[in-house]
Amino acid sequence: MEPRSRAARMSATAASCVHCPLADDCLPAAIGLRRATQLLARIGRRRLLRRGDVLFRAGAPGHDLHVLRAGAVKGFVFDDGVEHLTALYLPGDWIGTSAIRSPHAKSAAALETGVVCTIPWGRLERQARREPPVQRWLHDRISRALTRTGAHLALLQGPRDPEVRLIAFLLDLSARYHALGYSATEFRLPLSRAEIGAYLGLAEETVCRNLTALARRGWLDVAGRLVRMRDTAALRTFAPLDTRSPGAAMDAREDVRRNRRA
Repeated sequence: MEPRSRAARMSATAASCVHCPLADDCLPAAIGLRRATQLLARIGRRRLLRRGDVLFRAGAPGHDLHVLRAGAVKGFVFDDGVEHLTALYLPGDWIGTSAIRSPHAKSAAALETGVVCTIPWGRLERQARREPPVQRWLHDRISRALTRTGAHLALLQGPRDPEVRLIAFLLDLSARYHALGYSATEFRLPLSRAEIGAYLGLAEETVCRNLTALARRGWLDVAGRLVRMRDTAALRTFAPLDTRSPGAAMDAREDVRRNRRA
């Protein structure tokens, strides 16, 4: 439930900013904690998300910027009744940057319990014109959001080998959790097997089969959604950072096999 009075709302927002683990990479980093607290209390709001809660639907006007503070959110579209995941948002990610002045091209819904901070685009843009630090922060974070979108498209258009695609996904999750201060080798998958398939353009059975194969090799342990990466070096060898080059991945695989036979 949202605080009713302005004083209560400002107090709640202040506590949220002060204790938010993402403050060092959010607006407080650009203009200071006190100023950011005052600004967000005036133009922003917080919302508790429960699994399945919809932030926005495809075709709806893009009025707001959503900054995910906790939890996980999926971006998705339907094609002939089949759900395709187009984005996976983790804490610190911006949601809704592709619809600043246009309707949303996709829907977004919570994958688990979380918290999102929401700021109307119009009010944020007006504030950015008045305060250069806010403008620089805004441009930097929009650029980051576009870069992540491009990385996902590159993955889908790159390696055709399902195993390489799955490993690239796991390594990306590992890096993102590490950047948030969590373990890079032990984490919980925010997506089900079917959702991972929808995100990577693979069948659910293919995802299950390849996860089992990786576990049998001793490269990782999987128990439900819990993953423990036991041989990150091997995983990285099989999925180079440039996942847009499937030929490079295949060459790397042959090198590993030759070395193991030698």
